[in-house]
Amino acid sequence: MTDKTNTAPADDAPVEEKTETKTSKSKTVKPKKSRRLSKTKKLEDRIQELEESLQTSGEAQQELQQQLLRTLADQENLRKRMQREQESTGRRAQAEVFRQLLPIIDDISRSVDPEHQTDDVALLEGIRMIHQKLEKFLEQQGVSRFQSQGEEFDIDLHEA
Repeated sequence: MTDKTNTAPADDAPVEEKTETKTSKSKTVKPKKSRRLSKTKKLEDRIQELEESLQTSGEAQQELQQQLLRTLADQENLRKRMQREQESTGRRAQAEVFRQLLPIIDDISRSVDPEHQTDDVALLEGIRMIHQKLEKFLEQQGVSRFQSQGEEFDIDLHEA
């Protein structure tokens, strides 16, 4: 086991550093300064990796935030469109109901017009026909007649 060691140098003599030393098990040991530089380099590399990761995460967050904003805007637009469609459907349904009621209203107008009245029997027959048309229309709209006379009052079916 031979270990080369430097003797203590004089004050103005140059100092030689050991670059490598061999141990008894033939391991190479690096000097402390070299190890510090290696650790520093590793830490700098790790810092750079973390900064890149942080930047990538920030960009991903911004992208997700933009997607969220677009999704919220799409949802709001869908809600408004659905509301407009519901209103439009309601108006069309009302228009159809009124269109179907117009002939019945015309018949009522003619029956009460003095120019078209000939006698009481004709008037009564006209009102019966109007009544039948109105009942038919109501059935088409899903309204049906039910028997309530003589039955016990049921709050779910009857109105007081």
